[in-house]
Amino acid sequence: MYLKCSKNNKTGRTYLSCVYGYRDAEGKSRTKTYKSFGYLDELERHIKDPVEYFTEIVAELNDRKEVQQEIRNNLIMHGRYNRERSVARKNLGYAIPYVFYSRLKIEAFWKNIQQQEKLVFDLNSVFRLLTLLRTLEPISNSNQLYHKNLLFERSDFSDNELYQALSIFAKYAKRFYRYLGRHLEEIYEPNRHVGFLYTFSIYLGLQPNEDVNLRKLEQKGRSQEISQIACLVDGNGIPMATSYLPPASNTWAQIEHELERVRQKYDLDKLVVVGDIEASGAGDITAGNDLEHLGCIVSMDAHNLESKELRSWVLDDKWDDVWFGDKYKSRQVRVNINQLGKDGKVHKAKIPMKLVCRYSKHLALEQRKHFQHETTRINRAQAARDNATGQGSTSLEFNNEMIRERELFDGYAVYACSEPKLSFKSIAGHFQEMERIRSMITTIKPFVVKPPVGFPRQDYIDTHLMICYVATMLSTLLRLNIKEKGSAEQISRELLSFNCLNIKENLWFIMQWTDEIKLLLDSVGLQFSHEPMTLADIRHQIATNK
Repeated sequence: MYLKCSKNNKTGRTYLSCVYGYRDAEGKSRTKTYKSFGYLDELERHIKDPVEYFTEIVAELNDRKEVQQEIRNNLIMHGRYNRERSVARKNLGYAIPYVFYSRLKIEAFWKNIQQQEKLVFDLNSVFRLLTLLRTLEPISNSNQLYHKNLLFERSDFSDNELYQALSIFAKYAKRFYRYLGRHLEEIYEPNRHVGFLYTFSIYLGLQPNEDVNLRKLEQKGRSQEISQIACLVDGNGIPMATSYLPPASNTWAQIEHELERVRQKYDLDKLVVVGDIEASGAGDITAGNDLEHLGCIVSMDAHNLESKELRSWVLDDKWDDVWFGDKYKSRQVRVNINQLGKDGKVHKAKIPMKLVCRYSKHLALEQRKHFQHETTRINRAQAARDNATGQGSTSLEFNNEMIRERELFDGYAVYACSEPKLSFKSIAGHFQEMERIRSMITTIKPFVVKPPVGFPRQDYIDTHLMICYVATMLSTLLRLNIKEKGSAEQISRELLSFNCLNIKENLWFIMQWTDEIKLLLDSVGLQFSHEPMTLADIRHQIATNK
């Protein structure tokens, strides 16, 4: 790469940019801009000698390995890539979770069902595609029918066959869960010392292309449509069971009544409820129950903490540890709860709680982006009302001092746990996993745009929950296989970015290698080449390690 000074003869201005050269398919010399710096006269206002300054910047870029890898990929793309090819890029990261998909013998189950139903299409190919795509993009709201050709797997089924498969998946859901549980025990020994019950409310009554705002639903008196989802995982986060409670029974009282039964049914020493409720609700979950066998992890909104001492603790810069770029600290407190005594009366008691504070730059950016979006939306709504009433254009005034005070707590998350022995990694990790599963399940439009008339809504919901359940299991098994050296979210991001490019006829070239991808590949025994590979080589490698 080099610094290019492009002078415009009409305006007389010079533009600085970082470019590199390559030859196209016809052998002609071309240049491609890697980074633009701006006009020379504008840069001179802030930099004494822009040419010398950016020449040094380009020299530093040339020394960076990741930049050279990116340029190499771009050279291959621009030199040999035929843009008229319909499928020029495919994902190869799916092959890693596919190893566990095969070890669980899911394919054999759906092959058996296909023979019973006498279907002409491959039932397993539909389930495999939907599950692996959901593993790659757990929170994607895109129509996965448009991504059928993203993988090196069979996807020659029609839309009608897809909808027929969705109903069959729902029909055999209970049988499939029992089958999956038996084969899971063959490759993984469950951690039954403690179980975690993720609980959250979502709206599952919507049509596939209907946008739903929960607040608007409640205002319209449709809050009874909000359902309760419960997902039980073992001590390592492997899903054990999932439950969908109809809208008529989405109360904490009913879930609390079932806690002891669930603990005994799955032979758990202790059951910990993980829920997104206010800290004052922690006592409500454990009240009336045996605290030796039941516990809870709840979240506290860092923006609305009432205690000045607690707010000061959150904002101080004394951290206990840094894990995957996020900062963590914890402290011990005692919380008042109402506990049912042996005499049948309710007594006040104090239980030890562990508070964990987490700071994430990514979370801070998301919260500020969300606040700006809400501010813009409110102002637009006000402008629409002004136009409707014939008044002049106005905008709402915000208390800037309160906004600045609120922004101090952006990026902070506080969790309260009744299990002081749990590490901050476990407490924050389980709550983040609960949020991830909720986002995955709330994404209710994963593979249907407009279902056929009369398509059963319950079948759609049951199949969607089944797909999310298996995708969560695959990503968690993969996380445990690399000894928890990355979170489920980071693993999905790496898998999605591991792509290969069709550079010439039947030759495929892997575009980007990272240390995380190498770790994931080595953990399952996959050995892809750094050199261009044929389609037969890729499929043989995947089939060998299934």
